[in-house]
Amino acid sequence: MNKQLLKPLVALLAMLVVVWLGVKVFLHYSTEEPTNTPSLESIDPRIDLVEESDYEKAQRYYAFAQAYREGRGQEKDESKALAHYAKSCELGYGLGCMDAGAMTTDKMEASQYYKKGCDLGYLGACKNWNILNGYVFEYVPE
Repeated sequence: MNKQLLKPLVALLAMLVVVWLGVKVFLHYSTEEPTNTPSLESIDPRIDLVEESDYEKAQRYYAFAQAYREGRGQEKDESKALAHYAKSCELGYGLGCMDAGAMTTDKMEASQYYKKGCDLGYLGACKNWNILNGYVFEYVPE
């Protein structure tokens, strides 16, 4: 065989082996379940231990609520999601108020969540408060 033809063939074979090994490694790690991922249950109580503003804590509670609601990292748990949305609302996160209002089955409680979210300046909560209470005019926070 010609030496000029042999060098490109060896290089091509080496590249194919490297690509094959790369794909094999990628498939191994992309299908492997994480083994040391902490559950929300283990992280959740630590939210209050972190030194940050109430607004930042509220955003964390909201993120946990979303995870519980959608079942990310944990089984779906709507009661925990509602509790976290409510805590987020209590700490001043308007979107948390709106979602707490949307999840609760009690119309009076939903109205209170929507109004608080509206007072915090979240216009989606204002809209939901108006719809829930059947008002034609729009309530806008002071």
